[in-house]
Amino acid sequence: MINSFLISNIEEPTSIDNGVVDSKPRDDSESLRAFAAEASRLFEPLSPFPEGDTSDIPITSSGFDAATLGTKPAVDSITNSRFVSAVFETTLDGATAAVCSKAGDPTDHSGWPAMAALNVNVQCPPGRNNYVNCATVRPDPDGTIRARKANFASYQVTVLDDIGTKVPFRDIVGLKPSWIIETSRGNYQVGIIHDVPLQDLALIERFQKALKTRNLSDGDALNGSTRWVRLPVAVNGKAKHCDAAGAPFQCQLITWNPERRYSIDQIVKMLSIEAEFAASVNQVTPQFQRETADENSTEVLAMLLDFIDPNCGYRDWANALMAVHNETGGSDEGLDLVDAWSSGGRGYPGRSTMEAKWRSFRGGAANPLTIGTLIKMAKDAGDSDLEYIDALAKGFIPCEMEVIAPGKSLKLDAPITPPPLVPIDSAPVVPVAPAPAVQPKRHPLEKFSLRGQSAELRKRSLGERPILGEIGIQGQLLVIYAAPNTGKTLITFSLLWESIQRGRINPDRLFYLNMDDNSTGLAEKSRIADDSGFHMLVDGYEGFKAHDLEALVRDMVAKRTIDGAVIVLDTMKKFVNVMDKKDCSRFASAMRTFAMQGGTLIALAHVNKNPGADGQRVFAGTTDIVDDFDNAYMLTQVAVAEGVKTVEFKNIKRRGNNPERAGYSYSIERQARYEDVLLTVKEIDLMDLDPIKQAAALVADEVLIKMVEGQIMAGVVKRMELIKGVSDLCGASRANVSGIVTRYTGGDPTMHRWNYKTGARGAHLFELLDRPAT
Repeated sequence: MINSFLISNIEEPTSIDNGVVDSKPRDDSESLRAFAAEASRLFEPLSPFPEGDTSDIPITSSGFDAATLGTKPAVDSITNSRFVSAVFETTLDGATAAVCSKAGDPTDHSGWPAMAALNVNVQCPPGRNNYVNCATVRPDPDGTIRARKANFASYQVTVLDDIGTKVPFRDIVGLKPSWIIETSRGNYQVGIIHDVPLQDLALIERFQKALKTRNLSDGDALNGSTRWVRLPVAVNGKAKHCDAAGAPFQCQLITWNPERRYSIDQIVKMLSIEAEFAASVNQVTPQFQRETADENSTEVLAMLLDFIDPNCGYRDWANALMAVHNETGGSDEGLDLVDAWSSGGRGYPGRSTMEAKWRSFRGGAANPLTIGTLIKMAKDAGDSDLEYIDALAKGFIPCEMEVIAPGKSLKLDAPITPPPLVPIDSAPVVPVAPAPAVQPKRHPLEKFSLRGQSAELRKRSLGERPILGEIGIQGQLLVIYAAPNTGKTLITFSLLWESIQRGRINPDRLFYLNMDDNSTGLAEKSRIADDSGFHMLVDGYEGFKAHDLEALVRDMVAKRTIDGAVIVLDTMKKFVNVMDKKDCSRFASAMRTFAMQGGTLIALAHVNKNPGADGQRVFAGTTDIVDDFDNAYMLTQVAVAEGVKTVEFKNIKRRGNNPERAGYSYSIERQARYEDVLLTVKEIDLMDLDPIKQAAALVADEVLIKMVEGQIMAGVVKRMELIKGVSDLCGASRANVSGIVTRYTGGDPTMHRWNYKTGARGAHLFELLDRPAT
């Protein structure tokens, strides 16, 4: 079954976060002329573009028309969204195209964080290394997108890499490609769209092998069914491709003919690789063939690796990699497994080095390392659960393997039948009736025991995966307290949106319960929810009532249908009476069972109008929510300057690896759209936050500072008399004045205003510091 694949065509502004995308055209005339001279026989004139576009680069027998070089409005109008929607015009049911975006030098980032191709212009903005996968994939049960063999749905495109550098154009003169992208100076990726999505992995391997045999692409670009290739609106941030000023190379779409779609036979004929394709039927790249470990066995390997410290030393680390390689048949799933495990070590070399190491292992060894190596390493760990490890080993299903002798062809469907067992002694065996077992009396609490379910619980465990900046972790109960107009909703919305773009949250499992908005705000936020693919629930709409939430959650728990759901409450007092201890305790208990089955709750809540005795904000309601939730933060305003508000999250309850503090800023200038305000939210480094706080505090304290200085100059120098005198003069509380006196006492004139010396009977006698010249 094939579906039409629709992708939003949201255009991204040229200014992204802190970086500004340079929209000036590159002068690539010389590069393009060199390309045209090499490829003059390769292409016929471009056919019309979708939606009425026409090519501005006619290609003749003598090459590109020099008059139009570097001025390709039709080609340049192809955004990443339009590119992906045209290439993946049809997909299989339940499958999606996958995209990935990396900032800076892509080799500095491990792994390939895949995202479902939804709003590609937003997910893959200009100024970043942007990629699309050659295959469509099916999400994991929890909605996570992974570009790996286990998730493979169909192979949609083949891309030949390093054309013009490692592969000369003359080797592909018969090909009429679907597109060409220049990915570094003089280096091109040539895309070929398949007319029908390919699902036969054996056929894909044969086709790729034929291409590699003829050296028609960089070999690594044709390894496996889920490979990443460049998008047209992107940069190549690798250091070797940056110019003298450090600016990255701007990728460029050279030709665009998405209507050109071919069968395997047509491509084979155009590239004249019939002989290689025919020969690849009886060839297997390694000297052995083994099936990929099933999902259960891969899970067992992952659990064993959890017991092993990735900082175990190079020899043990390499042995662990070889064991996983052998047990998974060198599959992409095995590579993902060891890459994730190795990334937790101090010496993690990066994904590209991991891939090279993985490819260096070869099968067919006389004495290969197996799961037994991992079991021993896991047991050697000091705090390992030996019984649990033995249980894992018993549940492991090894891959079948058949060694292929030189010249022998592989029968992929031939079963491997072990030889029959021969009894050592042929004497008849007389069965002996077992003695009746003595059944111990069951303890009444045993029926509630989780013994024997640890593997299932580990499978459900989500790990500490951040989904709200760094302050919110999946699988936790989080509450954020803040005064009105501090920005709790804005920042929460922004961080959720960012997590969706990074693939940390499956938008189909995100439910934002908006109970604190007017009609305009609701319309704006609903539009963002629609664009991002998450759900917004509102009291009174579609039959939803806020007071039904607790019952709905208990029903999800009972039926085990939570499925990684993330629920956001805005605000919490609409769902529970925060002043009622019993109501809070019951609500928190229901949410705890929700979290223990993999759910996540983020609650936004209010503070009391009046601060506490220490001048700090106090959360509204009883202590039960803070006591029973995993994490609680107080969000307070730090400073307002030049149209920017700076705020600070301060942790007041922590159960997990959440940070103590976090800082953010956003514009408070009037914006045309809520989306524009969201784009102004940015995280503030704590090293920058503290000076901002100090400067803001100084402005707020300046009146009391002047009054303290006046009292000292008037001869009021004893601490208690000084505090009382200032309090009587201005009406400020003595606690507030005491805080000012303490805060600005010290010997550093750049930070302090006064100091004291000790007088008779230990009295503190204050004197003013000489202020530094400004």
